[in-house]
Amino acid sequence: MRSAIRLLCLAFALHGALASSCELRMTWKHDPPYQYQDGQGRLSGLEIEIARAALARMQCQIVPLELPFARAMTELEAGRIDLVPGVLPTPERQRYARFSLPGLATRNLVFLRNGLAQRITTLDELRASDLRVGLERGTAYRAELKTRLSRPGMERRLEEATSLEGLLRMLQMQRIDAFVADEYSTAFLAQELGLAASFKASAIVIDNEPPVFAFSRRLVAPDFVERFNAALEALRRDGTLKRLEVRFLTAAPTPRR
Repeated sequence: MRSAIRLLCLAFALHGALASSCELRMTWKHDPPYQYQDGQGRLSGLEIEIARAALARMQCQIVPLELPFARAMTELEAGRIDLVPGVLPTPERQRYARFSLPGLATRNLVFLRNGLAQRITTLDELRASDLRVGLERGTAYRAELKTRLSRPGMERRLEEATSLEGLLRMLQMQRIDAFVADEYSTAFLAQELGLAASFKASAIVIDNEPPVFAFSRRLVAPDFVERFNAALEALRRDGTLKRLEVRFLTAAPTPRR
């Protein structure tokens, strides 16, 4: 009897060890309201909490690793990390990533330095100008944007930064005249940095495709992504996703600086 009890206890212990070993290395960057550290140094944000909630249904958890976005995608392709949130799916990325169901659709807009917004209202006007345009390194729309802004006989040189904060600082120093970024990220980060008054959002939409969670093809099996998608659907049905969107997109987070 005692042997049976010991075996049962061992089975429970092994089950607990296996459950707790389900960990995914997920990258993050300072990108409120999607990913950031709060005033107590805790990692939070819309994409962080969605990942946590979905993985918790699978008895899994994230192991966060802070990396710039371009570096994160390089590490994902090399199979050194499991998961990157907030990724736009492309055929090129599909070579090395498995994609989750799409998330909330937001817009990547052109933001213009004050004094320019009234005279640049269309992509054609931006292309005809000599304005310097910045974007974050590693973005899916880089090549398309470069093509759309080029003029006959002139290839537009885009200025790149490793982060949205870098773009905002470049605009502040007048190294660029405009930049392309997510509408929510820009609003929250500019407010945090006290730079919201230095630029205006234009009506020029570069992209409005919903982002996804990108899983490493080398490290994560297809059935795991299917289970993750099922967890996302369950969060949608029970209202968790909507509550998280309201929580993070309607009030400014309090990130640690």
